[in-house]
Amino acid sequence: MKAIIVSDTHYHNECLYEIQERYKDVDYFIHCGDLEDDPRDYPEWIVVKGNSDYFQGMPSSIVLEIEGHRMLVVHSHKCIAYRHLSLIHDALVKKCDIVCFGHTHIAEAYKEQGIYIINPGSIWFPRSNKPGSYVLLDIQKKKVKAQIIYNDGNQEWFTK
Repeated sequence: MKAIIVSDTHYHNECLYEIQERYKDVDYFIHCGDLEDDPRDYPEWIVVKGNSDYFQGMPSSIVLEIEGHRMLVVHSHKCIAYRHLSLIHDALVKKCDIVCFGHTHIAEAYKEQGIYIINPGSIWFPRSNKPGSYVLLDIQKKKVKAQIIYNDGNQEWFTK
């Protein structure tokens, strides 16, 4: 199972169509909030509501069951302090072992307390010294691989 995970496109959503064309073999396209557009215009994408999203009917979080894993998708803007601990707590409460989130515009992927923590960053508006980014997530039974893909073509891998 493969998934593309993006976040914080802030109305610069032409990249979503480009990503769909580039990754035709992907099973899921996931947007972690701040689409700033009508999610019905992107029917292939699973979208959660970010702090800049104003369209009605967008869920604030979603739990997906994929290949024996439970994935929590959330924007994370409501995590005021200790964001990562709050996300881990929410994942444990919802019996999830993967959390995908946005809001910070900083890409990261790691495992803590048995939870895979994945933030795709932002394709257009990164807040780090690295280029814009998104994540290719590959789950093969118990093996979880997260590949952070940067706009300059560089990549970082997280595998467990």
